[in-house]
Amino acid sequence: MNADCGFMAAELKYFQAWPDDALLAVSTHFFADVELTEKERDACITMCQEFHTSTQELSVEFFKRLGRYNYVTPMSYLELINTFKDLLSKKRQEVLMGKSRYEVGIEKLDSAAGEVSVMQEELVALQPQLVVAANQVQEMVAKVEKESLDVAEERIFFIKNIL
Repeated sequence: MNADCGFMAAELKYFQAWPDDALLAVSTHFFADVELTEKERDACITMCQEFHTSTQELSVEFFKRLGRYNYVTPMSYLELINTFKDLLSKKRQEVLMGKSRYEVGIEKLDSAAGEVSVMQEELVALQPQLVVAANQVQEMVAKVEKESLDVAEERIFFIKNIL
């Protein structure tokens, strides 16, 4: 048990907290290649520093209350930054894919609106022809009805004279 406590104390001393200027330098270096505005970059750097520092403070409180230590190492800070960069990249890709789908949808709607407009123009242009065709159909129906009556009369005449 004494060996474990001595080892823990040695570990606690080994993982010294980075000063704020070191956190700033590291995060500035790692965020240099990320496409961000200066305001966004500064906010990300501040956020990562705050997350790391507050995690260190909460780890001390955790140790005081429960006697267990959560190690917050320099590597933890690097992992935080890299995880944030990966998440940012994935979310940007999702946004770009959503934007692309949205743009394709808008293009399809514009295309459909153009096609509807063309069809409406064609309908307007065909309207006189449709009126003429409708009149011709009515004349044809009237002619067929008249011929049907004539045929019926001839049939009746034929049946009466032959029988």
